[in-house]
Amino acid sequence: MLMAVGRSAPRYQLMGVVYPKSQRLRTSMLEYFITVVQLCHHVIKLSRKTAFGQWASTMTTPLKGYQSDLELWAAAIKEEVNLLMVQQLSLEAEDNSWFRSQVTKRFESQSYARRLKARQRVLDACSTYYYEQDWKRIRKLGTTSILETSAVYANWKAQQSPQGLQSRTLVCTGKLGSGKSVILANMVDDLNLEVERKAVVAYFFCQHDSTQSLAPKTVIGSLARQLLQSENDLDVARDFLGDKRSLEVDEILSLLKHLLPTQFEAVFILDGLMHCDAEARQVILTSLQEIQNLIKLSLCVSVRPEPADSLQELRQLSNQQFLPIEDNKSDIDDFINAELERCLESGKLVVNDPALVLEIRDSLSQGAQGMFLWAALQMEALCLERTDADMREAIASLPRDLSALYTMILKRSRLSDVTYQSKILDLVAIACRPLTTEEMREALSVVPWETTWDPARRLNDIHATLGCCGSLLTVDEESSSIRVVHHSVKTFIFDHTGLRDSHQTLAEIILTYLNYDVFSRQLSTVKVPKISSSSVTAAVVNSTVPARRQSQSFALKLLRLKKSKDTDVGYSLLQYLQASRASDTVPWALYQYAVAWWQEHIWCLDLDLPNIHKLLINLLEAHDYDKPDFNGWTPLSHASQRGCLALVNWLLARGARHTVDVSGYSPLSWAINGRHLAVIDTLLKSEAVDPSVVDRSGETPLMSVIIMRDLEVLNCFCDRGARIDWNQTGSNGYTPLMTATLINFVEAILVLLKRLGPHILTQSPDGDTALHLAARKGYAEAFNFILVQAMVKQTFSKPLLVTNRNGETPLWLAAAHGHLEIVRSIFQYQDFDLDVPDTGGETPFWVAASNGHTEIVRYLANSGRVNVNHLNKAGLSALWAAVFNGHEDVVQAMIIMKTLDPNHSESGAGTPLEAAIRLGNERLVRLLVGNARTEVDQQIQHGKTPLQLAAEEGYEEIVAILVSTRRIIYNQRSHQGVTPLWSAADCGHSGVVRVLANTEGVDLNFPRMYGSTALWAAASNGHVEVVQILISTGQVDLNRKSQSGTTPLWAAADNGHIEVVNVLASTDGVDVDCPNDRGITPLWRAASNGYYHIVQALVDTGRVAINNVDANGTTPLWAAAENGHDDVVKFLIDVAVELNCTDIVSHPHAKQTPLWIASCNGHTEVVEMLVACAGVELDRRNEEGYTPLGIAAKRGHESVVAILASIRGVKLSQVDSNRQSALELARQYGHEDVVNVLEARRPRISVGLTPELV
Repeated sequence: MLMAVGRSAPRYQLMGVVYPKSQRLRTSMLEYFITVVQLCHHVIKLSRKTAFGQWASTMTTPLKGYQSDLELWAAAIKEEVNLLMVQQLSLEAEDNSWFRSQVTKRFESQSYARRLKARQRVLDACSTYYYEQDWKRIRKLGTTSILETSAVYANWKAQQSPQGLQSRTLVCTGKLGSGKSVILANMVDDLNLEVERKAVVAYFFCQHDSTQSLAPKTVIGSLARQLLQSENDLDVARDFLGDKRSLEVDEILSLLKHLLPTQFEAVFILDGLMHCDAEARQVILTSLQEIQNLIKLSLCVSVRPEPADSLQELRQLSNQQFLPIEDNKSDIDDFINAELERCLESGKLVVNDPALVLEIRDSLSQGAQGMFLWAALQMEALCLERTDADMREAIASLPRDLSALYTMILKRSRLSDVTYQSKILDLVAIACRPLTTEEMREALSVVPWETTWDPARRLNDIHATLGCCGSLLTVDEESSSIRVVHHSVKTFIFDHTGLRDSHQTLAEIILTYLNYDVFSRQLSTVKVPKISSSSVTAAVVNSTVPARRQSQSFALKLLRLKKSKDTDVGYSLLQYLQASRASDTVPWALYQYAVAWWQEHIWCLDLDLPNIHKLLINLLEAHDYDKPDFNGWTPLSHASQRGCLALVNWLLARGARHTVDVSGYSPLSWAINGRHLAVIDTLLKSEAVDPSVVDRSGETPLMSVIIMRDLEVLNCFCDRGARIDWNQTGSNGYTPLMTATLINFVEAILVLLKRLGPHILTQSPDGDTALHLAARKGYAEAFNFILVQAMVKQTFSKPLLVTNRNGETPLWLAAAHGHLEIVRSIFQYQDFDLDVPDTGGETPFWVAASNGHTEIVRYLANSGRVNVNHLNKAGLSALWAAVFNGHEDVVQAMIIMKTLDPNHSESGAGTPLEAAIRLGNERLVRLLVGNARTEVDQQIQHGKTPLQLAAEEGYEEIVAILVSTRRIIYNQRSHQGVTPLWSAADCGHSGVVRVLANTEGVDLNFPRMYGSTALWAAASNGHVEVVQILISTGQVDLNRKSQSGTTPLWAAADNGHIEVVNVLASTDGVDVDCPNDRGITPLWRAASNGYYHIVQALVDTGRVAINNVDANGTTPLWAAAENGHDDVVKFLIDVAVELNCTDIVSHPHAKQTPLWIASCNGHTEVVEMLVACAGVELDRRNEEGYTPLGIAAKRGHESVVAILASIRGVKLSQVDSNRQSALELARQYGHEDVVNVLEARRPRISVGLTPELV
């Protein structure tokens, strides 16, 4: 029992420790251990008894009771522990659930915060410019009624045009001062107030006095930010953005392409674009065009119509509409009335004569000419007048242009404070952003070069001082920034003061200001006093704190404090005193601007002056000497560009970085451009300067020196040759030696050749070496220097055989470009092949001949080392190339070469003679055929001979030249089976025909493959002169038929050539009525085609049978009626032709009279003429039993049916072989109009009766 207790008791004790708060467990455990103690007491008592006593005790022992109690309490402990475990698990589950929910909420909150942060980062990467501020300021200036009345604006802002949803552009044009900016600011309001508009409305107003607002990155970035603000999910942009904090324009466009759908709609209002420089405008417009192609962007941009090219720049924008601001007199009148009321009510304008106000109003209204600015400034100027007489005098002499108005305002305002006027104007005009009144106050208090701050120089009333500039300056109510009233004022200031002088004024102020000794950091020497708060009284506070309103307020608050624990307030009072006096002891107002923009101004100063240099050094020590300005220029870039050696040395000693600026140039590049030799030398010595950096144009500094042809600067590089890579290539793949060769800078070539070693013939991406470039350009001296060094240093085993990507050697290039001197230089070397072809198979000799370089052709040929008969890959010879390009001198030089084959070419390729003929070059043909070796009868393409080709092309002189050789076969046929004479006649070349017709041996009747003669061909094509020439020879067969059985006259009639018909018909021996194989005569054919004059001419000969029928039994009248030629029908009727076809021929047409076929085809006019003739058979049937009326009714020819039905003698009820009348046929085929015509004559119709009974 004790052993069991010994095993269980420690576990139970641990359970009590685990669950110390359970009262029941504690009670059970105590009972358990009490029982254990009682058991132990019993055992001890038993052990003290005698053996007999112990034996007697066993008879009455309570051990079983102890065992029962121990088991009871042990079970209770276990049950309680099990219960506690279950409860703990339940609580833990609840706690875990709560914990997980809290963690989930926290995680979701953090995830949402991260998404917001990432979204903000994307938007900030586009732009952080505060674009709303400019719109708010301009919007306050006024309203307009143009937007309410303009149909152009209404059409532009419509959410969908008639052509569908598409990008479009509204160009708002107006003269200077016409209120374009105000109109566009109101436009933003108008678009935002449209409730149903789904498109995002974005805007940007470029400010002439804010450098940042004129940058393309700012404009396009602000647009992108406004477009992306409407997009909820910008997570995709995180990977795109990477570690970048700011995006360039092209990156912003790529971001928009990733994030915006193609159906995204937006409106963008852009004002002040003309304030940007030309390069910035082009970038902005190109970017806007890309965005218009990407999404549905409705763009509105304002411009002045002058200069004219301002509108030309906008041509790339989509679907332009123009909103001219011309007739805005009502708006100006409203503006003048409102301003006059404001001035009168405020007391700014005081008049004695009330009528004077109307005079002012009328004068301003008439003189404004659409310019709000002019009216506003004139009104301000009139308010300065003191009497009515002065006002009337001023009205009488109002300045008519803005420049004169500005001059007048400044002249009148100068009287108030002439000391500060020019200085204020300079500062306002040149500042990179508008200065605030406090900034201007401190700037005007600065005395150049005095670096000790004197608070006494600070202006007491800056607003009164600004009055010396009159109404040309305005102060913004919100930001207190000072601006010129219009950007034209800035131009006016520069015209009268000069841009450099304005820059220098502000530069001197900033440089002096930033060198104030009060800005240097110092340890405080003031001991903090120990002051008991309980001993502070009003008198003490008043004697300690300055007597100002804020100080008095602070003292009173101290006095009114309730009694509290005594504390030391000395430190708090000292802090307050320092803060309250800070504005007096340190001039902080201008500090922010000066630190942000000092680099934009101070570099216009003369940095070599000792006092300026010292101050600049102090400034750079106090601020970042590597800080780039707005254009990315560091102080080292500026100093190098200005050639300030002392400053460059100082910067390099401090570890200034040699970086490339935004324009793509390094400090070394700027020093080279300025030819600052000492600075260049210093930079090249510095380990911090990389002399191999490539600039924006892809050139290394060394290349820039070479392009400038500056030997002195090049020598600087030579002095530091150990750090220079003399063989470094630029972005075009050219080395410095290649660059020097291209511009023929021989001195530089000599310098480079000494330092290049074995790399003289480095090849460009196109495979060109310096030798290739010199050979192409013809720089003989440079070529010789390079070649000699290449031979000496054995860069290649054979430098002259090095080919570029096109397979061209230096010799090839020299020959191609006609550089004989270089060719001669190359010929000094005997151990290489002169016939190395390029990739097109053209050798130097071949290309020299092709390009017309006669002397080189002779020189190469006389060397005996070239193949003058070489063929290129197209199988063409050098002689062919010279002929094709019309180089007569080259041909003349080559044709006498003994080794020349003038006919050499591959099969299918053209011969030189063919090329000369195709070009029509008689002189070249004469040169070629003058060589006895030239084959003048060699068949070329399609089996044509040179004579046939010349005849076909109509070259009369060339034909005569070829015929005169007497080395050709005159009647030889080509593969098409035509002779030279036939080709000339077919093409109508009368001169060639005359030459050939008069040449002995030419067969004038020699037929082509299909049997037609030259006369037939000429007649068929209407060549009258050729026909006359052939007839005049008396040797042609006038009636020779072709394979189809047609004579020349028949062919002429068939094609409507009346002049040829007249010539042939009037010629004795011509058969004018000769039919073809189908029995068709010329008259029949002409009648069928409707050639009235030919029909008339043939009939007038009296040698034609006007009623002859063809193989189908039809007459000329029938043919004319079939095709509706009413004039021919009338003529034939007039000459008494047979009206009814009566010949019995085994053909369906034989039973079709002219009236029947005309009715069948619906030729109304022909039917009218025929039914009017006596003897016409009105009811003649065809084989199917259709009468003219029946067939017309079947075909639905209403007008023909009406004519026939109205003729007495036409049997309306006659039926066909199917026993259907005309009315029934019309009904069967659905011709209701014909049915109506026939039913109108129904009383005459007896349906169902046979013709005999009607």
